[in-house]
Amino acid sequence: MYSKLRKSFLMKLNLAGLFICLVLLNGSDVLAGNLLPNPSFEQGEGEMPSKWSLQEGREGYWEKGGREGKHCVSLICEEKNSGYWYIKGEDLFEPNKTYLFSFYVKRSPETFGGFVTSGPSFCNHDFYATDEWKKNSFVFVVPKEVVEDSLLCVGYYCKKGEIFFDDLSLVPVNPVHRVKDGITLGEGEKIEENIYTFAPTFGYEGSNYSRPFFKTNAHFNTRGWDVYSGSYLTYKQEIKGIRQTGGKVEVQSRQYGPSTGSDCVIEVSTDGDNWEEIGKLSKSGGKEFSLPERLFPARMIYVRINFLGKVSRSEWFNISVYKYTAILEKEVSSFEGSTKFEITLPERLAKRKKDAFLELLEELKTELEMVKGSSKEAITWKENISQELSFLKERVRKEFFTTLSKCEELEISFNYLAHLITAL
Repeated sequence: MYSKLRKSFLMKLNLAGLFICLVLLNGSDVLAGNLLPNPSFEQGEGEMPSKWSLQEGREGYWEKGGREGKHCVSLICEEKNSGYWYIKGEDLFEPNKTYLFSFYVKRSPETFGGFVTSGPSFCNHDFYATDEWKKNSFVFVVPKEVVEDSLLCVGYYCKKGEIFFDDLSLVPVNPVHRVKDGITLGEGEKIEENIYTFAPTFGYEGSNYSRPFFKTNAHFNTRGWDVYSGSYLTYKQEIKGIRQTGGKVEVQSRQYGPSTGSDCVIEVSTDGDNWEEIGKLSKSGGKEFSLPERLFPARMIYVRINFLGKVSRSEWFNISVYKYTAILEKEVSSFEGSTKFEITLPERLAKRKKDAFLELLEELKTELEMVKGSSKEAITWKENISQELSFLKERVRKEFFTTLSKCEELEISFNYLAHLITAL
């Protein structure tokens, strides 16, 4: 009896584990909560895929045959030009949220030079295509100042050839930073004794996102920020619970377009409202700026890079290096920060997954209540099941929800199962 019951019980536990893994691995658009409509271009009418548009004046096709399905889309490159397929971002993005964007791409064998462009219009990321399907992905944050009129695109810039795209995905994610002794540091941040440094690595998977990022209306481009006339980029430098007693900022930039005598102004503030200019960049190169002593001690420092110039898109600065260094009022344990991104489900999909999981747990309860006795076989059965249940609960805690307490019904169900095992 116990061997058959245990086999049935473990089968359901494995089913639950498989269910969780499917959610995590993004193997299915429905399970992973892909926000994109028609992400594999399988639906369409006439010569165009549903929901997607081709940049005006560019040549591209809704192709027969895809990476795994029946369709994909293509773009034709001729004489060093560019183009893209797109969907409106304002229907997809929530301000200040982070997303994981991924897609598959390949090129025709005769394609020559160039690169793939991808992502929202405010955060482009370049990749290189090969003759075989290859998956590319990156994470970006949506500044609330740029949501309106934004696009989500896949495109190209090459001299000659053909590029193919398929199986796109846009999934919400949560940034998780490293914590030590109550101090939180993200990617690009570190503390050495009483010296704090933030130097974002723009080329990492998080692209325009960082823990100190505050707001911007500038556009990110692969490995830096493009700051045009009227645009700005603001970081909020704060180590919770520790005051800063001094600081400096280093900025490196490259100027593009015809020079009109415009300046890239570096400003600082302690409240985000009242700003003080500490220096300017008027051409390509780098400079270091010391912060005025009168600002300290301070619990937080805002740093704003502000482009002051003529209203023109033909001139801009690309900010390739930003480095903030502060002296802390006390020494703390040295450590380097990091940032990982956890996939999250939209609320409506999370509810469906939770309900299915609760139904499975109810079946497990029924089987547990059938177990009686204190024989050696029953005791062994209970020990094995208890271990399996603990393992599954830990997977749910780590992978399905950031903390199990976010879903009270699941917590109660797990606790009841554990109680039944103990009481048998």
